[in-house]
Amino acid sequence: MLRDKLLIVQTSTGPPLAHMDSEKPKWKDLFARSSQLFKEHKLDESLQYVSKAIKLGADKANVFDLRADIYEQKGEFKQALVDAKNVIKLAPSSPQGYWRSARLFKKLGSLDRSMTMANLALEKLSPSNSRYPILRPEIDKLLATIGLEMEEKQKTISRQTCHVANLPFELLAITFELVTDVDSAFPVLASHVCRHWRQVALNHAVLWRTLVLSNRKPEKKAEVWGVRSNSVVDALIIKASMPRSSFEKIVARLLPSMKKWPPKKIQISDLSNPHLQLKQLSSSLGDAFDPLEIKLSGMDARMEFQYPSINNLMPPGSRRTLLHLEEMKIRELPLLSKGVRTLVLSNIWVAIGLDGGAIVNYLTETPDLEHLVLGIHSSISVVAHTPSNLTLTRLQYLQISSSSTCSDILPFLGLPSLKILHLFSIPGTQLRQHLFQLNQSINLPSPSLQELRIRGCSLMDGDLIKIIALYGKELEVLEASSMSSGINSLVQAMAGRAKEGLDVGGTLCPSVRELVLNNSPDLTGLSIKDLVKSRESVINLDQGSTSAWPTPITRLSIDGCPRVESALLPWLRGKIPQLSCIYETASAIRKTRRLA
Repeated sequence: MLRDKLLIVQTSTGPPLAHMDSEKPKWKDLFARSSQLFKEHKLDESLQYVSKAIKLGADKANVFDLRADIYEQKGEFKQALVDAKNVIKLAPSSPQGYWRSARLFKKLGSLDRSMTMANLALEKLSPSNSRYPILRPEIDKLLATIGLEMEEKQKTISRQTCHVANLPFELLAITFELVTDVDSAFPVLASHVCRHWRQVALNHAVLWRTLVLSNRKPEKKAEVWGVRSNSVVDALIIKASMPRSSFEKIVARLLPSMKKWPPKKIQISDLSNPHLQLKQLSSSLGDAFDPLEIKLSGMDARMEFQYPSINNLMPPGSRRTLLHLEEMKIRELPLLSKGVRTLVLSNIWVAIGLDGGAIVNYLTETPDLEHLVLGIHSSISVVAHTPSNLTLTRLQYLQISSSSTCSDILPFLGLPSLKILHLFSIPGTQLRQHLFQLNQSINLPSPSLQELRIRGCSLMDGDLIKIIALYGKELEVLEASSMSSGINSLVQAMAGRAKEGLDVGGTLCPSVRELVLNNSPDLTGLSIKDLVKSRESVINLDQGSTSAWPTPITRLSIDGCPRVESALLPWLRGKIPQLSCIYETASAIRKTRRLA
């Protein structure tokens, strides 16, 4: 009876112990075995056991976290990330899944997602969590590392990204035009940079309107340029090496389109008979040139060659003409037409004898000149010519260089509109007198000269200041470079401290903003400092505004001035927006070393 009662009690209180062990989930043993193997760093065996446990129905967060840890240590980050997401799904309030995901995203290179997960881990990490002292510093460190890497990545992307490609087609095309104006070969370079640049370059015809012909397949180039420019050629440049036969074929091909849209510039270099080619073009194109720029350079015409008349090269109807002759030896100067507006005769050696009077008489054919550069040399002396005075009412730019013969024309010129005067390396003692006489024509009816550059000319100390005083009333740009003496006296006069006996009428050149004093070995830093101080803006107490009289110096160049102390340069840079002070160029240093 008692035995039956005990049996009844045993049955009613639950199953026997052996029966309870048989009901325990099988995956738990597999999980326990996997954990032990993981501690022993037997990753492959541990992975097999935990995977079997999951297949048997293990749906606990710690099981998936174990397998994610195994995958992470094996370097299989994507598989680890899948299990880390399951950890978050099974335990959304625990920081463990987010923390592991943050590390995995960083290793996979997804910094944005890594930062997001790290911030979520911080939100889920409670100070009451037993692992808080360990996890919090690690998460903070990870966030700091992610921030630094994202900043560095952004810098790298910024360096490698073509921001120009983001510009609209029109803006990029205009940018290409500006560069092409300086370098006619730029369209070719731009078309080889990337697909976007090539598309813009090939579809913008304006970029291809400068045709440069040489011995490198000129006929093929003319054909390609004709297609890309829509048969419009604004500038035709012919190099020395181009065969004559190719030129004739190219002219025949381009002639129909050039009659509709004639080129504004024709430049020929180093050709033995350029007048024949220009005559062929001009006779074919009629009077369509307006304006026309012709540039001839580097041609040795020899004694027997008579340079052709421009009147014969260009049709009578041509109006504005820009003629450049540079680095040439010719028998006589070319005849000019009344349409010449720009005349450049630079470093021209003429076989026949010339003097200042002959040059003045020569210029009488161009009363409408606006831009004149003279650098004519003649090795044969002639009887002096007596010219009549010549007034060039439109001339605004005059440059005379390396020729005392050309400077002899100054007393006979009337230049009421002259704004820019450049005198470079002119020998002789008559320059001072010539400049005084020229000043009388410039100042009528009112002062107009805005830029004066004197470089390497033979002028005495007092003469330099007196000449600049004559021209300096409205000057905004002044250069006095490579002068043998008098540079400190000039600077002191501009600072209002002229020497006794020199009457400059107050402060010399009060309106000058740009001053160039290069290659002046006598120039001292003290003189420059006095000048800059004297030109600083002062307060007009009567009107309560800043007075700019005299005008402050905004651009100063003192290259090659060894007596200007280097300690003064920081102060000068703080006072002058644009300062150039190069004591010695790299080429000069190399030359000195070779001589040593």
